[in-house]
Amino acid sequence: AEEDNRLHAHLKELINGGPECSKCLPDVAATNMTPTMAAATIGNIEITRMLLERGYSIQKPHSPKYQELSKQCSKFAAAILNQCRNTEEVQTVLVQRKGFKDPRPHKFSRLHLAVQCGQTEFVTHASCQQVLRSMWVETVGSWYSWPFRWRAFHVIKHAILTPFVSLAFIFIPRAEVIGPLRVPLNRFIYFATSYLFFLSLLMVTLLNDRRYDVHSPVTWTEMAVGCFVVGHSWDLFTNLISVGFSNYFRSWWSVFDLIMFSLFLITEILWFSVFLINLFSEYDTHNSNRMCWYWYHPILLGEGIYAAASVMAFSRLLLWFQVNSRLGPLGTSIKYMIVDVFQFFMLFFIIMLAFATGINSIYKNYKDSTRTEGDEVLEQPDAFITLKNTFKNLFWAIFGMGEPDYAQIIVGNSSLNNSYNLQKDNEHVFTEGVGYTLWGFYHMVTVVVLLNMLIAMMTESYQRVQTNADMEWKFACSTLWLSVFDNHSVVPPPFNLIPSMHRITVMIRWIIASLRGSFDDVPGKISWSAKSPELVSEGPERQHLYSQSCGKW
Repeated sequence: AEEDNRLHAHLKELINGGPECSKCLPDVAATNMTPTMAAATIGNIEITRMLLERGYSIQKPHSPKYQELSKQCSKFAAAILNQCRNTEEVQTVLVQRKGFKDPRPHKFSRLHLAVQCGQTEFVTHASCQQVLRSMWVETVGSWYSWPFRWRAFHVIKHAILTPFVSLAFIFIPRAEVIGPLRVPLNRFIYFATSYLFFLSLLMVTLLNDRRYDVHSPVTWTEMAVGCFVVGHSWDLFTNLISVGFSNYFRSWWSVFDLIMFSLFLITEILWFSVFLINLFSEYDTHNSNRMCWYWYHPILLGEGIYAAASVMAFSRLLLWFQVNSRLGPLGTSIKYMIVDVFQFFMLFFIIMLAFATGINSIYKNYKDSTRTEGDEVLEQPDAFITLKNTFKNLFWAIFGMGEPDYAQIIVGNSSLNNSYNLQKDNEHVFTEGVGYTLWGFYHMVTVVVLLNMLIAMMTESYQRVQTNADMEWKFACSTLWLSVFDNHSVVPPPFNLIPSMHRITVMIRWIIASLRGSFDDVPGKISWSAKSPELVSEGPERQHLYSQSCGKW
């Protein structure tokens, strides 16, 4: 009874705003906190214990009820599309902008918001997919009814026309000339052709002679690769500014592209710095040979970064798997499994760090230790002598490339042993036993337990994707299509580095108007992207019409 009275007194004080809760009462009212939550927040251990003993617990957030509620909301959003009787009603739903914070004009704002929120059922709905497919082909409406040979001919034709259409857009910006650029499918073919040519240049650079010194001439393929790298970097920059940081980094492939071309840019800067040094200074002939370079030489650093960027460049072909219904789910599975590997690697790193420090502390004391037994000379294995070697061997031991003899301890001969006429060399049995135990226990933890857990996680991710293979593929494919719609550039790299004639004309007129102090005659704002001249010169109405026809990339 006494405890109940004290509890009621505490609750009354809490409700009436006593000194202990004067700072948290506004938060209590704003967030609907329970007395248990409020008592725990203000640090009142006594009342918190009393409430917990009487069964007033705090429910964990994100309980299965919330997960189930989230699924119901997703099903409700998809059920709305079931009530649409025709395409016009579906488009009416998709054009709603409420809740969509992106200020840029989008033809179907609700669809972009659904992709951002991960509403798979809504995006993969048949009605929504029908609208997306019609946007993707635009004027090539019969694309889906064509046989394979017609589709292949269309792709090959536009792949060959890529440089001509791009140059026509730059120098002859007329509607009848740049008509193919209005179709998102064609723009995808143009950008894919440009990227495949970029990969071909990377392959050709492997055929060049090896670079032995800093005076090796720059080849045409290296200059072409540099132009493509600058063009792709400019394309990424314009898209980043147009889309915004928050929206840009929502896509995993956008982050991948940013890292990849940043590595290529760093490589080009390092190599260009060597070119400038050779051009404007007398370089020491003795240090010009590769064998005399330090590890931090710009060419060596550039080659290492270039190798990593090249791996990422060819891995980017997995992005196009999403277009195919059979390869798309495989690409999605790879993405989820790579995420599992990176998450699990953090746990691996902690285990490796723990064992590396312990094992190295034992074996570092036996560096260069040798023992002579008759004509045989035994040397201490260097697997765990340094921390670097310890990490290296522990890592490769995960894949079964470790040897049991790595944990052996060799006690060297000494004059003290001879003075006492010992029959055999002293062996540090206890120390060696601890080393073998740690080495064996590491294999048990990593190979037997952790590695099998990782395999189970990857298997679960693969099965999850394969169970919903059709939905996963459609959602990934829709994300790819929307990225093409949102692409701020019209012509692919490196043609996007060439200023169009209309852009130059608008800039000249803008400069003249700024000198006169009157901007009434300027056709519109200067656009630093490769937008259509019609978009710039004929005001917002024309811009809106063009955005509708092109899907607003």
